[in-house]
Amino acid sequence: MDTVCPACRERDLVIIDLDVARHALTLISCAACGAKWWRRDGDAVTVDDVVSLVEEDARSGRSRRRQRA
Repeated sequence: MDTVCPACRERDLVIIDLDVARHALTLISCAACGAKWWRRDGDAVTVDDVVSLVEEDARSGRSRRRQRA
């Protein structure tokens, strides 16, 4: 991923990839200025979008566990 920080243009980034609810989530954090941003399936999203996706995944996971019990 050839990415630069939108705040300071630094390339020293921490990138964490996650799979949530069949989506590829990526948290990108700038080591220089501390800016953070998220991507879902390659597109920019807000932290509220990420929280909603995680909540949705948690609800569906509880449903799957109840069905197996």
